[in-house]
Amino acid sequence: MVQRLSLKRKFYIAIVGLILIVLFFGGIIVFASYANIHRYRALNKKIELSHHISLVLHELQRERGTVVGFITDNGNFTAQDLKAQRQKTNKVLREQEKFFNRNSHRFFPEIVSEARKHFKYLQLVRIRMERGQFPLNTILENYTKTNFFMLGLIADFATESSSPVLTKNMLAYSHFLYLQEYVGLERAEGILLLSHPKKILTERFRFSNLLALKTEHKKLFLHYANRTTRQRFLPILKEKTTQDILTQENLLLHPSGATRMITSDDWYRILTQKLGQLEEVSHYVEEQIVAGIAHQITRAQRWFVLALVLVGLSVVAFGVLVFLFLRLYRVETQQRTILDKHIIDSATDTQGTITEVSQAFCDISGYAPEELIGHNHSIVCHPEMSRKVLADMWETLKAGEAWQGKIQNRRKDGSAYWVYAHLEPLRNTAGKIEGYYGVRIDITEMEELSLAVQEQEHQFRRQEELMEHQNRLAQMGEMISMIAHQWRQPLAAVAAVAGSMQIKARMGRFDNAAAREHADKIEQLTRHMSETIDDFRNYYKPDQQKTETNFARLVDGVRMLIENSLEQKGIQLKVTLRDAHLLSTYENKLKQVLINLVKNAEDALVERQVATPWIQIEGEGNTLCVTDNAGGIAPEILPKIFDPYFSTKSQKDGTGLGLYMSKMIIEEHCGGTLNVQSRGDQTRFCIQLPAKDTNETM
Repeated sequence: MVQRLSLKRKFYIAIVGLILIVLFFGGIIVFASYANIHRYRALNKKIELSHHISLVLHELQRERGTVVGFITDNGNFTAQDLKAQRQKTNKVLREQEKFFNRNSHRFFPEIVSEARKHFKYLQLVRIRMERGQFPLNTILENYTKTNFFMLGLIADFATESSSPVLTKNMLAYSHFLYLQEYVGLERAEGILLLSHPKKILTERFRFSNLLALKTEHKKLFLHYANRTTRQRFLPILKEKTTQDILTQENLLLHPSGATRMITSDDWYRILTQKLGQLEEVSHYVEEQIVAGIAHQITRAQRWFVLALVLVGLSVVAFGVLVFLFLRLYRVETQQRTILDKHIIDSATDTQGTITEVSQAFCDISGYAPEELIGHNHSIVCHPEMSRKVLADMWETLKAGEAWQGKIQNRRKDGSAYWVYAHLEPLRNTAGKIEGYYGVRIDITEMEELSLAVQEQEHQFRRQEELMEHQNRLAQMGEMISMIAHQWRQPLAAVAAVAGSMQIKARMGRFDNAAAREHADKIEQLTRHMSETIDDFRNYYKPDQQKTETNFARLVDGVRMLIENSLEQKGIQLKVTLRDAHLLSTYENKLKQVLINLVKNAEDALVERQVATPWIQIEGEGNTLCVTDNAGGIAPEILPKIFDPYFSTKSQKDGTGLGLYMSKMIIEEHCGGTLNVQSRGDQTRFCIQLPAKDTNETM
């Protein structure tokens, strides 16, 4: 039981361990998938924020250009234009603020806080600009500072993606927005240079740096942009407007004549047109990023659902496994309980010390488990058990082979019981014997029954011998009667010869010739009487082995013994033998049966005083029949005719053993059959024998 509980605990530990492993890795996948979903959703919100920022950037870029035009006072940018542009900028700022209010607490509270500071400061710059408190360069720096702050936010967003494709798109988007910002700065700085052609070299140098940074971000954008994005952007570079801008950029950096310079209004218009084209490209890149994020979110959601399903299925599978195990364990426990209760088994170490026993072993031996475990198996060995068998058993087991056989054991109360044992060696993984295991069957009842059967057989043999002895005595009585009949005539003849000798002697006429004549006669008669004695002695001589004979020899031997008795009683004996086979049988026993059948017929004929009595002996092949006309046997008596001690004779000397012993001799000793038929006034007993009988005397 300890081992089984240990096995159960081990299974639970393994199952719990597997469940924890599955839950751990499944939890990692679920958490990672959920984290990806959350990260991509946050990134999606930041892309939305980037969209709002880009709108604000575009409007601030326009507002910055308008401010420059208004301050330079070139006559084309009025206060009304500046006011209208500020209204547009404020509108996108309000939309952005609404977006902040909806999402800042979940995704980017720090970004919102910092952005609000910049926009608040921008409002202050506007007010001071209207009051003339800031020079133009400072105003431009403040606008640019706000724009670069927002561009920095977008650039930071690009580092938060775990998808290489999405990261490249976001980097391309970030550099493209920087490109737009530098184009916007180029527009503002160009207006300044065109409005004041006599600007010092420092401002042109700043303009040159601006163009260099713009070119660098353009290269970075083209490096990270995918093929379709580049295809949308490259045609813009080939347009006439772009070429005109490049020409004017060179003129602004290296002025060679005022006639070739365009006006600040034209410069503003061309650059604004350029910014509009770039804005379309930025929207396209933004859409690609949004689509990529949506794809990643969908993918992460699929992984999340798949992970949940797998974890759920794993838990269900483990649950089913545990249920099946418990069910199988319950069935196995029931089976083990049944086996433990009914199978007599035990295990020992190599020295024969008991290590495990079943309840059935304890029940049959009368010992408790703790009284057996730790003790040598000889504790239940019966003292009368054959030492040779035990030595052979241990020799076989130590040789690594299985042994089986009967063992006599002793209970705790000293009584004996028998088992049929099957013992086998127990081997470890290396193949070395580490103990022995035995399964036994209780055969005590079989052994006791066997002993009882042997005792019954012994009693039956004694009873059979007794009945055979009784039958032999009865037959001897009849034989003596037959001897008397056989000797009566010779004795009368001897008496007559003796009387004749006496008369002749008295008359003096007893001479030598008469003496020899009478002596020869007496010798002949005594020889006949001696032969009769020899025949009866051979008749009762026990058969030691089978001999070869035939019905003619058997009938002749019996006929000599019974014929005289039958003649005196007027019973005709008919003998018919045809095609008799050679037999291998016990001749004297067969003669006893044949004489018994004839004597029974003789007694019935005499008792019933049949007018013309006869007995017929017929032999053909392997069958010998004795038939009489004594009136037959009644149907209700016929089934009992061969029962022991059953007799139909009215005389007191009938034993009822003759036919019973005759049937036993024929069927058990001679290997044949003895049957009876009764029809009309005739009764027919038939003996059928094998031609060559190979059975031994039982």
